[in-house]
Amino acid sequence: MKISTKNICMFGVAIALWVVISSFLHIPIGINNLWIDAGYIVYGMMLALFGIPAAIIGVFGVLLENLLFTGWISYSWMAGQLVIGLVCGFIFKKFKNQWLAIAAIILSTWIGIGLVKTIIEVALGYGVFPMKIVSNSIASVLDMVPLVIGYYVAKIPAIKKFC
Repeated sequence: MKISTKNICMFGVAIALWVVISSFLHIPIGINNLWIDAGYIVYGMMLALFGIPAAIIGVFGVLLENLLFTGWISYSWMAGQLVIGLVCGFIFKKFKNQWLAIAAIILSTWIGIGLVKTIIEVALGYGVFPMKIVSNSIASVLDMVPLVIGYYVAKIPAIKKFC
């Protein structure tokens, strides 16, 4: 990816979109304060368009969302987003196979949110492993859906042309 003013601005807008969409457009599922977060559509789209550099969108999107609306920094969510961004960003740009891309979304989201987030939260004393792994695994499944949608949004010709 070429570092340009246009790309830097697009990343900034994508982070802002993540925060706004995540804050106002989420679908609660009624289990343990979990919801489907539509902000991941932006993340999936940007990862498909820009690859690994777009991982910064997930990390800073979660950071800003948490700071603005909860007042705390969630290192576990940020680490999970980094895992998703690095794995999906690499796979999306290196291979053009949609089934491999979907497999990357499923695996990286479970590893990032289900496993890495759980390990960090347990290490920080926020719960016990068996309870956290179940809750975070459910959260990872909920995050996979909008990521897949974002991957396909990036395939729309008008979006590709704009970026």
